[in-house]
Amino acid sequence: MQHHSLSPIGCIHHMVRHRSMLRQLIYRDVMSRYQGSALGFLWAFAVPLMMLAVYSFVFGVIFQARFGNETAQTSDVNFALTLFCGLLVHGFCAECLTRAPLLMVQHPSYVKKIIFPLELLPVMMISSTAVHLVINITVLLIGIIATTHMLPWTMMYLPLILIPMMLFMVGISWFLASLGVFMRDIGQITGLCSTLLLFLSPVFYPIERLPAHYQLFMRLNPLTPTIEAVRAVLLEGRAPDMTLLSIYMLVSLVVAWGGYAWFQRTRSAFADVM
Repeated sequence: MQHHSLSPIGCIHHMVRHRSMLRQLIYRDVMSRYQGSALGFLWAFAVPLMMLAVYSFVFGVIFQARFGNETAQTSDVNFALTLFCGLLVHGFCAECLTRAPLLMVQHPSYVKKIIFPLELLPVMMISSTAVHLVINITVLLIGIIATTHMLPWTMMYLPLILIPMMLFMVGISWFLASLGVFMRDIGQITGLCSTLLLFLSPVFYPIERLPAHYQLFMRLNPLTPTIEAVRAVLLEGRAPDMTLLSIYMLVSLVVAWGGYAWFQRTRSAFADVM
């Protein structure tokens, strides 16, 4: 049985060593989504805008949901921007959750190649999803400029907010990619979890609306610190809580290493199961 390194340094070394292959995989994955479609890459902009319009109408107009940062003149616009901050964070995590269990199953030819660095596939998926996250953020920034005619200087904190989330999700993706080989129905569970996360995260409502004894559980949700920090730096012009971000980064590093170690320990059995 081939031994696979569990060291996070080894993981970084593999990504650097195979960076050209990783770039090709990311490009192919991004472009394959729109291959043959009439609008092509424009769908990357159209889909989030359409989803934002639907959610804004349902929750902002029909249910009259509010976050508390709206004025009479900017009520609908501010609600839409605040909502979009939550949707783009959830959308990134939801796509990772739903795609990760299928990564090995959908690439059996890679699994059966002894020399192929399988650990790159979850990284490729995270990076490809991050491309669409950047597109969504660009749409959000355009909306902010159209509304306020300026961008807050606190947007410089955005990378510090997003990196811990991406590290957390790549760890979860390594774990789910391995689990999906042995439990083919795990994809159904993660699909349900992503839907639950949409309503159990402060996407449609501020966390302060909840009773105090529920707020603690909401703050344990890994999406909560990212959603609140993105809103703070982009919409409120406030710097994020650096102590909270540091804790989130530490937890994300542990989760990333744990997911990678699990993936490396179990990958030798992938070919036999498939």
